[in-house]
Amino acid sequence: MERRAKVNFTDEERGVLTDLVNKYREVLENKRTDAVSLQRKQRTWDQLATEFNSRQNVHPRTAKQLKKCWDNLKEKWRRAKADDTREVFKTGGGTPAESSMNQELQRVGAVASHMATRLTNPLDSDRAGRVTPATEFTPAVAALLAPTQPGQSMEADGNQLQLKRRNQARTAPVQPSRTLWLREQFLKKSQQVEAGHPAQ
Repeated sequence: MERRAKVNFTDEERGVLTDLVNKYREVLENKRTDAVSLQRKQRTWDQLATEFNSRQNVHPRTAKQLKKCWDNLKEKWRRAKADDTREVFKTGGGTPAESSMNQELQRVGAVASHMATRLTNPLDSDRAGRVTPATEFTPAVAALLAPTQPGQSMEADGNQLQLKRRNQARTAPVQPSRTLWLREQFLKKSQQVEAGHPAQ
């Protein structure tokens, strides 16, 4: 059996694919993986392939080829985004380098916008700027980190954490051990909430 050479996707074909995925993104970029969702995604990819092949100036492609091309485009976007982030945090000063995101990858990021969503961790320090618990905690996290004993309150001021007890204040610098204690308290209280016990 003779194997035919595969034709690479042209820029125009990748643009058409991005437009069609944008049209069906509610189904194709859905994160559900149950049987019904997977069947729906497969039917949508088949429909997308039919629409793609009905366009002029495109080579006939299967749904599997189009899906693989879309996955490759998303992976290129992830790599370019990681390179840009790495460049921002690089030491040495000077003017920031040009973004490695071309127009095609920007469109991919716009269509699959869920890929750019980052979960923030107030206890993590590898992001730009300083994180202060007083300004960065969401109300839910602040409630979980609230002191468990009555008459106590925590306030953050720069890199100082004040623990106030019944009219007497003690100021201590934030140290790694304090951060670990806060993390442990957060995890304990989040487990209580998940178990159905309200945070006290």
